[in-house]
Amino acid sequence: MAEAEASARAVQKNEPTPGSDEQVGLFRRIARFIRQVIDEMKKVVYPTGEELWRYFLVVIVFVLIIMTAVGLADLGFGALTDLIFSSIQ
Repeated sequence: MAEAEASARAVQKNEPTPGSDEQVGLFRRIARFIRQVIDEMKKVVYPTGEELWRYFLVVIVFVLIIMTAVGLADLGFGALTDLIFSSIQ
């Protein structure tokens, strides 16, 4: 029970911990950020040429399908609009 109260008091104080960003200078935070970016970039796995070509073709085919669907919908709505407004006159 005493441990729970002690931890609750520690949370309520809202004091910075020894490793927090509030005690570290601006330039050290920037340097740490750059080091972390470099570490993450080392983990990146780039696609092979064959994979890149396959992904390119998939994107092109998908874009063509979406263009066709939107074009047909546009033609359909245009014809419907013409039909509605031509019957009003």
